[in-house]
Amino acid sequence: MARRTLEAEKIKDPVEKDIFIRYGMEPAIWRKSQRNYFPYNLSLTSVICVPFVVPMGYLLFHLTVVTSDLKGLKTLLQTIVVSMLGYLLTDRLILAFKDNLC
Repeated sequence: MARRTLEAEKIKDPVEKDIFIRYGMEPAIWRKSQRNYFPYNLSLTSVICVPFVVPMGYLLFHLTVVTSDLKGLKTLLQTIVVSMLGYLLTDRLILAFKDNLC
């Protein structure tokens, strides 16, 4: 165990150091196991947002340019604004009350 701790001190990356101490995995093996290529290098935000933003953009284009449906466009824009405000408010409230709720 002392040998492993001495070897771990040489490792700079905290994740590699932790994995080496806990499981005895060599940093080179850990680096080879990482998936740093498409689609694994996409952020979670982009994976979640693209399926929502692309159809919404198409719908906005269709309502404004193709059909000129101002009533439907107004309803859609109101829904988007209320949803965004609800998300922001909920996010702020969770951060504000998380210590009390634990």
